[in-house]
Amino acid sequence: MTLDNVEILTDKINFLEKKIDRIEELLLLLVEEEYLSDEEKERIVQADRIIKHKDFERLIKVE
Repeated sequence: MTLDNVEILTDKINFLEKKIDRIEELLLLLVEEEYLSDEEKERIVQADRIIKHKDFERLIKVE
């Protein structure tokens, strides 16, 4: 892999990390400000568990 490719990949990874951080901030805001129903909060908790345990087979494909 060339240095340019490494730099491009690094930039893309950094961009995605910033997006993920922003999504986490927004989810916390929604939960803390009680904009979400209990069912929506539970779905977020379940998704978090799936991601942490890399149990992606449990995800439901959205079409």
